[in-house]
Amino acid sequence: MLIKRPVKVKMVMTPQLRKQLEAEYLGELQQIRLELEQLEFQNKKLVLEAKRKKLDAEQVNLKFKKEKQTRLSRLERLEIRIKEYLKLPDDVEIIHSTVDSYVNVKVGDKWDTLVEGVEIVLKDGIVVEIRN
Repeated sequence: MLIKRPVKVKMVMTPQLRKQLEAEYLGELQQIRLELEQLEFQNKKLVLEAKRKKLDAEQVNLKFKKEKQTRLSRLERLEIRIKEYLKLPDDVEIIHSTVDSYVNVKVGDKWDTLVEGVEIVLKDGIVVEIRN
């Protein structure tokens, strides 16, 4: 019988990976800042429209503040993550993602060895180790 199991993908920290992660995170930071600017513009527009239509502008502001806070929290978490990754020494493994693989199961197999602890280790985008 064929079953699906999770496999952790880890990356070994190298100068090249550090640069790649920094570039990715800086791009994400820029995207969040752009979203904040767009939210600000939309909020001003909606508040003016609400006042013109004699609607509750405070409701518009509350919704905006909630959206803004969500993005600011994401921004803060991302900045912390960037700092943490940039401080890591070379050759430290970090978890990148989880993927699925399939394994054959037959009577007599040890369950724990089939489904737990499988990892793929990447170094600069190249598979350097598969751990079972």
